Amino acid sequence: VTEIYSNVDREILTFGGDVALALPFIYDIEPINNQSVAGVIGIHMPVGNKIYFPDALAEDLIKFVEENKNYQFKILHDGPGHGVHAKLKGLLSFENVVELDFDSPEGLLSQLNQCEVVFSTKLHVGICAYALGKKVVSIYTHPKNVRFFQQIKRSDNAVSIAEYQVGWLQRIATKTFSDIGFHDELSKLSSQVISDLEALNREVAKINGK
Repeated sequence: VTEIYSNVDREILTFGGDVALALPFIYDIEPINNQSVAGVIGIHMPVGNKIYFPDALAEDLIKFVEENKNYQFKILHDGPGHGVHAKLKGLLSFENVVELDFDSPEGLLSQLNQCEVVFSTKLHVGICAYALGKKVVSIYTHPKNVRFFQQIKRSDNAVSIAEYQVGWLQRIATKTFSDIGFHDELSKLSSQVISDLEALNREVAKINGK
């Protein structure tokens, strides 16, 4: 990092933390009860993904929005200047769709917090949404997503974008929406994470002689 920092114009160099890793330490955000945001779905499938984006997924997303006019859909970007994927431009014509930018980690977390369900291709957005008590549908681009969804016992909520087939979004979303054991599992995982962090802090304190 020091070498990079010393050889790059500092005015164009920006350091940023990982929101998913910093969430429990830096950001004091109270999860919004999902009953108050029922029917709000976040779609986070940023243009920045230099990866194959199947026509079947784009068509299913547009069809899903069109057939669920009782839901409000929020298209979330990775930051200012990030537009909608060319294959998803058709979503912007629907009255129940809004396009939102954010310019900080807090902005992203705030928008995720105001959703009941989040569709995303990014693992750490899924982690943050899940930590805020949201149900997550993952159309993943990397195998590491599989490990996370296996850990939270929600493997059926994730599918590889490279293997995506017509109709999968509707099937996965239907299962996710009706997940009645979701909050119990989230509570168990949260308790385990807190316990692990407390144990880690105790070990650090020992090393520091405190």
